[in-house]
Amino acid sequence: MIEIKHLDKVYGNGPKAVKALNGIDLHIQAGMFGLLGPNGAGKTPLMRILAGIVAPSQGNVQVDGHDLSTEKGKEAVKALLGYLPQESGLYPDLNARQFVDYMAILKGMNDPVLRRKQVERVLEMVGLQADAGRKLKTYSGGMKRRVGIAQALVNDPRLLIVDEPTSGLDGGTVDLMNPQAVRKFIEVYYEEFHRRYGEYFGNGMPATFADHEGT
Repeated sequence: MIEIKHLDKVYGNGPKAVKALNGIDLHIQAGMFGLLGPNGAGKTPLMRILAGIVAPSQGNVQVDGHDLSTEKGKEAVKALLGYLPQESGLYPDLNARQFVDYMAILKGMNDPVLRRKQVERVLEMVGLQADAGRKLKTYSGGMKRRVGIAQALVNDPRLLIVDEPTSGLDGGTVDLMNPQAVRKFIEVYYEEFHRRYGEYFGNGMPATFADHEGT
């Protein structure tokens, strides 16, 4: 579903340039893929490239056969992608209904009747329908996280990219040099992800790409 070839990402120029990604090659099939690594390992830049938010410095990324280096490919991926960043970046003066509707439009949901139905469906799924008319700046942290989930799911995504889905848990750390520890962590992580988010999917879980910091 995801093909990454020779991917580089460099921030800055000259002697102060920072190489966040260096020659990444990945082939990711349907299912859940956990991205583990210490702070500064390049997890977030990789996820933001996959979400079409930033462009790579070099290399090629294809999602479900769509080339992210082209505008046509980016638009196609938007329609099949749900992205839940750790910090949702909500617009504080919009209410939840307006924000989710706005995100649906950005994802190419142009039929206003179908879009309205879908917005109401996801708001109900995350338990925010009664508060959907309140401005987001009045929401608690947990309510904002649920708005983030709603906007990520509004287009029934085939691919869901989630940044720190278990943020706030006492998950501890994982020894990245120990294959058994990493495998066990991914199993626990996968179970926790489904416990937290599985109820929001009526038509089955999409392929999921998630990251977690390990030390």
